[in-house]
Amino acid sequence: MMLLGPDGTWVSVPSSRVTVLGRGDLVVIQGGAETVISGALTASHELTAAGYAGLLECGVISTFFATDTYFPAMCSRWEARHVLAVLQPRFASPDGDSRVLDVCAGPGRLSLHVLEAGHQLDAIDISEEALDQLRYKAAGAGLSSRLSTFVVDAANFARPDHYAFAYCAANSIKYLGSMSRVQRHLRMIYRSLRAGGAYLIHVGLSVRPGSVTWRGADGRRVDWTVEEPDPRTSEAVERVRVTGPKSASEHVQVQVLLHGADLTAMAEAAGFAIGAMWGEDFTRVPKGELSSSTGNVWALLQK
Repeated sequence: MMLLGPDGTWVSVPSSRVTVLGRGDLVVIQGGAETVISGALTASHELTAAGYAGLLECGVISTFFATDTYFPAMCSRWEARHVLAVLQPRFASPDGDSRVLDVCAGPGRLSLHVLEAGHQLDAIDISEEALDQLRYKAAGAGLSSRLSTFVVDAANFARPDHYAFAYCAANSIKYLGSMSRVQRHLRMIYRSLRAGGAYLIHVGLSVRPGSVTWRGADGRRVDWTVEEPDPRTSEAVERVRVTGPKSASEHVQVQVLLHGADLTAMAEAAGFAIGAMWGEDFTRVPKGELSSSTGNVWALLQK
């Protein structure tokens, strides 16, 4: 579930644990118990300061909602620090042989941090405009010599035995659109990693069917729907429709619905072992719990 925070930025909370009551309250489900956060939402379905504080206390505030043009710098620095903490021990020192792959890199909110740490980085994304922004920022920071970019569909990208480490943040793997494309993507990444390489992914797991609608401060209407599984494919999807102040302005995103068991099975079918797992805040979680996990998690897939 996406909610507009009191500071005007989007936040994500797991629909499997948070529900909306008609009077503007939120209910958070924790270990079978329910916590009611009163006055959590305004009449336009935006988070109040009390609502944000209550969700934060319950530990269900997830990643900010990224777009091609905006992501809070503070959040990206915090996230990059943890990504680098997983990445760095795999290299004796950053050098010309330490190729890293940023999957669905966008305008480079994490890419720049990895480049600044001294690594050689390949960034892939389906959006040429987003990669143009990344190249512009890298040039301004004097980092262009270590950056290569590729406008490509992540489900069809592979460079056999080329990378020591890859990562995919901001729940981007779900935008591949179907289970079969996620499976193909994992196989392509497995082929692209060297022996002993690893793939760190951030992904939201197990959202139950349902929907919620709200209107942002800028007048845009947001409809977030989790659909029932399609009987023809046994797949469910999350559909996000953002409608601008003018009816002709509309943006639709479709995300594949992933359960922990699905992700575990697909990763293992691609050849990976589950190397480690963390919660949204990078608190370590037993890796054996991935198949039953819900909400946003980080998983390290080991070749």
